[in-house]
Amino acid sequence: MPTFRRLLPAIVLIAVTLIIGLLLPHAAEAGADITALQTTAYFDNRTEPVYLMASLVNAINTRDYLRAWNYWETTPPGVSSYDQFAAGYADTQEVSAFVQLPIQQDAGAGHVYATVPTLFNVRHTDGRRSTFVGCYTLHKTNVPVGDNPLPDPNWSIREGRMRRSTPDAFLRGEAICDYTPTFATDFPIDQTGDPVDLLVSYFNAVMRREYVRAYNYWLRPPRLGQLLNDFALGYADTQNVTVFLNLNIAQFSNGGTLQTNLPIAMRSTLFSGAVQYFGGCYQAQYQVGTQPRWAFINASVQSVSTAQGSLDVARCN
Repeated sequence: MPTFRRLLPAIVLIAVTLIIGLLLPHAAEAGADITALQTTAYFDNRTEPVYLMASLVNAINTRDYLRAWNYWETTPPGVSSYDQFAAGYADTQEVSAFVQLPIQQDAGAGHVYATVPTLFNVRHTDGRRSTFVGCYTLHKTNVPVGDNPLPDPNWSIREGRMRRSTPDAFLRGEAICDYTPTFATDFPIDQTGDPVDLLVSYFNAVMRREYVRAYNYWLRPPRLGQLLNDFALGYADTQNVTVFLNLNIAQFSNGGTLQTNLPIAMRSTLFSGAVQYFGGCYQAQYQVGTQPRWAFINASVQSVSTAQGSLDVARCN
C-alpha cells in the first residue's frame, strides 16, 4: 500500500512549509548564517528521497558529474557511458529543480521505491532556458544485505522519465507520475520530528479541515494575534493545495537555534474553480523541551499571476 513516510533524518534537514496567501506571518529574522545546499556548498546525502534529489542537483551545479553519475543504480537513459553522461551537461550553466510533495513510497519483498514528480529549469551557457518535467523512481533495500547487520539507508535512482514541458504543466500535476500527490488522505498524519513531516502533517490537517491541529503547528499565530476562527476562515474557500519544493534549500543556526529556510511554490484551487499561484519562503524552527518538535515561525509569500511566476519567487533571500 502506498505510504507517505517520514522524509528526512535529524542531522541536516531540508524543510518545506507553505501557507495560502491569506495568512501573513511574521517577517523572517535577518543576520543569520545561511548555507544554500544546492549550489554553494557540497551536499551529498542519500538517506531520504528528497535528500537524494537535492544531492543530484547539487552535483550538477558544482560540475561534479561523476558524483551525479554514481547516484544512478542503473545506466541513465539515453547514454551508454560516463563520458557521454558528462558531455550532456556541457552547455548547462545552472539547474534549478522542484519536487512535488508529499512523496509516495511503496514497500515490499525487501525493497522500497519512491516516486518523485520533478521539474528542472535549465539555464544554458548561451542564455537559453529549457524546462523539463518527469518522474524519478528511487530505490533502496529495507533488509540487510550480505554481512551487514542493518539495511543500507541510502537511496539510488532506479529510473527517470523526463520530457520537455512548461512550468504550468508541472504545477497542474499533468500525468507526470502514475499517482497524484495529495495531502487529502483518508487518515490523519501528525508528525513533527522533522520539517518535512511538519509540512505534510500541516496540509494534511488543512485538507481534512482539522484546523485546531493545523493551527497548533505554528509556534505563534501565523498573523500576529490571529485567533483560531480567523485562521480557519482563511481556508474556507480552499478545495485543494499542491506544494512544490525548490531544492535550493538552507539550514542555519540563528542565535544557537536550529532553523530551516524553505523556498516553495504553490498552486491553490478554490471551490469556485479559480486557481491561485503563490511563491516565497517559509521558516521552521526546532523546539527543544520535554517533547522536541519542529514548528513554523515565519513566512514571506506573495501572490503571482502565473505558474512561472510562482517558481521565480520561490526563493529565500
